[in-house]
Amino acid sequence: MNLTALKYVVSLAREKHFGRAARACGVAQPTLSVAVRNLEEELGVQLFERSPMDVRVTSAGLPIVRHAFSVLQDVHAIEEIARNSQNPNVGVLRLGVVHNLNPGWMPQWMQRIRSLAPQIPVLMHHDLCAKLLDQLRDGVIDCAVMDIPVTDLELKTAPIFEEPVFVAVGPRHPWAQLQEIDIAALQHETLLLPSMGDCLLEALIQTSPELARLKTSASGMAQEIKGASLESIAHMVVAGMGVSLLPRMPTSASDADDLHYLTLSGMDLMRQVVLVWRPNFSREPSLMAILDVLRGTH
Repeated sequence: MNLTALKYVVSLAREKHFGRAARACGVAQPTLSVAVRNLEEELGVQLFERSPMDVRVTSAGLPIVRHAFSVLQDVHAIEEIARNSQNPNVGVLRLGVVHNLNPGWMPQWMQRIRSLAPQIPVLMHHDLCAKLLDQLRDGVIDCAVMDIPVTDLELKTAPIFEEPVFVAVGPRHPWAQLQEIDIAALQHETLLLPSMGDCLLEALIQTSPELARLKTSASGMAQEIKGASLESIAHMVVAGMGVSLLPRMPTSASDADDLHYLTLSGMDLMRQVVLVWRPNFSREPSLMAILDVLRGTH
């Protein structure tokens, strides 16, 4: 049994005539007739009732013809996948985005991707940094936008943009009228932070040893808000539940106008957002196109 014989069988079932089936397959009629007869002998089943006027599928042959048609469809799908893989701009690109990014960027990114790279459909989903890295290694996603540090040497990274991070306080906080504070003052505050699986916290701690000591200090009151987005933490800051370390939130976000941002004396807190992917990913040209689009947003 081979795919050519299955193709002949399906064509004959459709055309109900040996001559028309042969023409549809681009072969001589005897070639098709012999192949169909050989398949019937191999299976031990008569697939067709033959008459001078037409050809009909037998009751025993009907399920075989249906399966043959299904097999040929699967083969076509495999060939289509192989052809698409040769074109890096074809097929859905699965993009993971760390959950603590500015929520206003997602619509801008999707709009620019559709406008500037419409040939690359993007499926975007959010998660914690650590989970995105696992999904990337396992092939669940193709690439991810996240904060540094990405210490996995088996992954490739490229910078997208960087932004400053501030101490954020609510409108009724005593610091609301200040421009900057000393980092030691944070030890006496309830510091609302994302969980340790969050890239922003890990990046800031790596940048500033003082923050690492504050995070683990017994005298500090740091609280991890597991899985919370930066927008959720901003709401809690405005409500007076504590202070936090945040990039400047978009004015379109709820309560954003009520946040007050302070710098830390003698410190420039920055976070860098990068695109991360596997080095053996076959669609790297698509990634570079998406990277250019994302960079153009900032």
